[in-house]
Amino acid sequence: MTNASTSDARTTELGTEDNPYDLVGVGFGPSNLALAIAAEELDGERTCLFFERSPQLRWHPGMLIEGSRMQISFLKDLVSLRNPASPYTFLQYTKAKGRLEQFVNLGELRPTRLEYQDYLQWVAGFFADQVRYHAEVIRVSPFRRPGEDAHRLLRVEARDVRSGRTTVCYAANVVHAAGGRPRLPIGGVCAGPAVIHSSDFLPRFPDHFADRSRSYEFGVAGDGQSAGEIAAYLMRGYPNCRVHLFLSGETLRATDNSPFVNEQFFEGYANSFYTRPSSERAALRAELRNSNYGVVEAGFLDDLYRLVYDDEVRGTRRLITHPATKVTAVREGETGPQVEIVDRRSGAEGDILCDGVVLATGYIRALDESIFGQLVPFLKTEGDELVLSDHRVSTTAELAAGLYVQGYGEHLFGLGDTLLSLLPFRSRQIFTDICKQPPPPAWTRRPGPSPEAGFRHEEKRWPSGRTHG
Repeated sequence: MTNASTSDARTTELGTEDNPYDLVGVGFGPSNLALAIAAEELDGERTCLFFERSPQLRWHPGMLIEGSRMQISFLKDLVSLRNPASPYTFLQYTKAKGRLEQFVNLGELRPTRLEYQDYLQWVAGFFADQVRYHAEVIRVSPFRRPGEDAHRLLRVEARDVRSGRTTVCYAANVVHAAGGRPRLPIGGVCAGPAVIHSSDFLPRFPDHFADRSRSYEFGVAGDGQSAGEIAAYLMRGYPNCRVHLFLSGETLRATDNSPFVNEQFFEGYANSFYTRPSSERAALRAELRNSNYGVVEAGFLDDLYRLVYDDEVRGTRRLITHPATKVTAVREGETGPQVEIVDRRSGAEGDILCDGVVLATGYIRALDESIFGQLVPFLKTEGDELVLSDHRVSTTAELAAGLYVQGYGEHLFGLGDTLLSLLPFRSRQIFTDICKQPPPPAWTRRPGPSPEAGFRHEEKRWPSGRTHG
């Protein structure tokens, strides 16, 4: 935001260097939404602002396949495990929508992804005055006020993706929860609508291949839940297609989700995991990997196998698996994308020509240096990993402002760090730690309006059925 011209205006306007926010959030998905809830419930006097580049909260829009279900209980929502009496629980959502009794009558612990997305957007509506949508954070930099011995604030610059206008605000703490960047083959991927990452699957892929009767050759790279669901979607939606499924292992495998294994997603386990030596943490992550990575929910595997068997009955084979295969690149072939592959065992190279390719290859979680580059000299790392305490990035003494990250601490907190299960507890950890930090010396909290500064102030829209009783 542009600084006001008078001293009085500077001290009353929220988000200036003289009256900074307690926290500014980068991204407004489930992680920072859970943090907004924690801030309201634990200390409603703290000031928060969140920037989100999308027009509304979006949660894996590429994978909201019709009928697909969550892999966790509805009780692992944004807040229930921390505060079951919260007005923002999934059950409160179903009551507000007028279908609590029907939901209970289903006897279903796992809601559909479509319903969970609707739940997230319902909760986000209560915090609309704290969020600037269509706003992309383009730079976070340290800020030292005259006479101070350290950078005690962070300067956040955001751009309106519609108009290109920028705004600046200041915060004592920044919480980064913008998710990961799509992981792509190291040899590169040709541009175009026929080759996409799974994160863009539904918004882009079906429209490009609108003729459902054609004999397409599709390629899907990956061996996790997303790859399995995309393969099934293509086989059901394109009856004459063939799907080449490129697997890094020998075959599709079921998720290990026994109750004993799932205790790793408890708050206490994450806390104890943090106290273990780094070598032990690495060994445990490898041992428990098949509870989250490169695996598919067992019931869904049964459904997929039935599709394959039905094809056998008809005398066809539409799912072609390529075991122990690494996709090294996707090039532009003469008639479509050409998938370059390497056999992981023999080293033999090959290629397969497809009409369309979906890369269900996961995400890379690393700070974007184009945004956080000016902070890098102050951040402590071990190898390629950030050093964290209560999800606060450890820094040199020159940077006293707080930088927190959500979903970037799997190496310290275990496999649950990137999942929904720990959101209620992690948000409490982060917000409690923020409240422990001393405020900047010259900071006197004063009331003031949320900044507009080039962004249209979003009208607060309460979801229908706001009553929580």
